[in-house]
Amino acid sequence: MALPTIIELLGNGGDPIQMTVATSSAVPMNTLCKLTTPRTVSASSADNDMFGGIAANEHEANTNSATTMTVYTHLIAGLTPVTGSTIVAGNEVSINGANEIKVYTTLDKEKGYGFGTALSSNDTSSTTQIPVLINWGG
Repeated sequence: MALPTIIELLGNGGDPIQMTVATSSAVPMNTLCKLTTPRTVSASSADNDMFGGIAANEHEANTNSATTMTVYTHLIAGLTPVTGSTIVAGNEVSINGANEIKVYTTLDKEKGYGFGTALSSNDTSSTTQIPVLINWGG
C-alpha cells in the first residue's frame, strides 16, 4: 500500500507532537500511524486502528535507541482508500489497515476511529490517493 502524501501542513506546521515509539518498530516517514496507550505510535496495520498521526520522520527498527518520534496531526494528506470502497467528498474516514482508509462505519466515530474528512471522491475501481483533511484532536 502506498504511503500517504503530504499535501499541505496546516496550523503550526502540521501541529507536530512527540510520541513514544518502540525501538523495535520500523516506521517509514509519512506512514499512517496508529495510537496505543500510553501515548505510543506504530505503523497502522488493521481495521479500526486508532489514529495517532502521520510520521514526520523515519524511525528505523533496532538501529538506535530513539524512543520518540514526531507525528503530524493537522494537515491535508493524500490517503489510499481500501480496494473496492467508495469514498465521497465530505465522508469522514478511519484507518482500514496498513496505510489505507475507509468511510467510518456506525459507532466508529463514537469509538474515536474517525480522524479526517475526504476532500474529493473516488470510485470502487480506483485506489488513487484522495486528499483528506486531518484535524485530529482539534
